[in-house]
Amino acid sequence: MLKKRFPLTLIALSLTLATVAIGLSWASPTQAQFKPPNRGVPKTTAGGATRSGSCIKERTPLTVLVPSSKIGLTTESHPTVFLYLPKTTAQAAEFVLKDVDDNDVYRTPIVLPGKPGVVSFRLPADAAPLEVGKDYQWFFNVVCQPNDRLRDDFVTAWIQRIEPNQSLTSALKTAVPRKRPNIYAQAGIWQDTLTTLSELRRTNPTDRTLTNEWSALLKSVGLGQIPGDPTVGQLSLGTIKPR
Repeated sequence: MLKKRFPLTLIALSLTLATVAIGLSWASPTQAQFKPPNRGVPKTTAGGATRSGSCIKERTPLTVLVPSSKIGLTTESHPTVFLYLPKTTAQAAEFVLKDVDDNDVYRTPIVLPGKPGVVSFRLPADAAPLEVGKDYQWFFNVVCQPNDRLRDDFVTAWIQRIEPNQSLTSALKTAVPRKRPNIYAQAGIWQDTLTTLSELRRTNPTDRTLTNEWSALLKSVGLGQIPGDPTVGQLSLGTIKPR
């Protein structure tokens, strides 16, 4: 009788351990894998080139933190975008948001932090909210010569706001903060993945697990050249003064 029960007990124990392992994998932020949506940038005649070199003073270029598709999804009406700002002699920049017809939706000057690193910019509350399902192109222009804006260094990417489905809403409602980047990553929502993970890093600056997760996430979308530290922080509004 004991010999017949033993294999069943062993199988039950194995299943239990496998279930625990899966739960631990989901709970650990280092296990998140971003699943990009199956779509590219909109077809438009709007300008989309990248220019760099006139006032950037390091090998790593001014870089938008988006997947290779150059578009990031968000559930936020006023989302946060991220980029790597290299060492530069410039003191100011400009953020521009346009619709698919190349019309300005929002434009503002920005004060640069004076040191290199990953920076973020949140669309302010007084800006028009992103409409669900519409594509927007954003530009970050580093003002190298205020008297000659044709010499700006700039990068560009796309963003689209989506409506979260019931499954995503329910998962986020019950999730602890450390699980939220994983949930957004699995759903292919890039901007919210970066935003929640960045906030975790800000509130836990000495947590090397979060730093490793950040680096692994960037590497998974072809941004492995971006330094993991330091993160400079959120950019503030300013002015562009002619010299």
